[in-house]
Amino acid sequence: MRAGQPLRYDDVVRVRALTKTYPPVKGRRGAPGAPEVRATDQVTLDVRQGEIFGLLGPNGAGKSTLVRQLTGLLRPDSGSVEILGHDIVRHPERAARILAYLGQESSALDELTVALAAETTGRLRGLEARAARAERDAVLDELGLAPLAGRPLKKLSGGQRR
Repeated sequence: MRAGQPLRYDDVVRVRALTKTYPPVKGRRGAPGAPEVRATDQVTLDVRQGEIFGLLGPNGAGKSTLVRQLTGLLRPDSGSVEILGHDIVRHPERAARILAYLGQESSALDELTVALAAETTGRLRGLEARAARAERDAVLDELGLAPLAGRPLKKLSGGQRR
């Protein structure tokens, strides 16, 4: 590899035997409890550079649990997650530096304007204020959201928010 060229990884994401089981929950005052749930069961997958990957399945299939494990937000019971060569199970804090994740739920940024939410995200990811503003402007232009920069994030459609 020549100097100045970016590192290349054949496997951007490499997951091996990922398993997460939620323990049973006892019911209160005679109410029935919830049984143990195996949310992910030996999940193995590779996502290579240039591929687009999606998770499909019914409610309760384990999609959110898998994504939370991939992003370092939830520790699996067993298995491994490697993203761009980083071991996310051993070093979950590295996920925040190399990934962006926006779940379906409402976020703390919803009350902010589109511009301020984008800038705040950059700051939370470690950018200095000037760099965060520059990245904000570039991202809003790239995504065609510059005309909406002054609107509250919560007023956008779901697709625009993401």
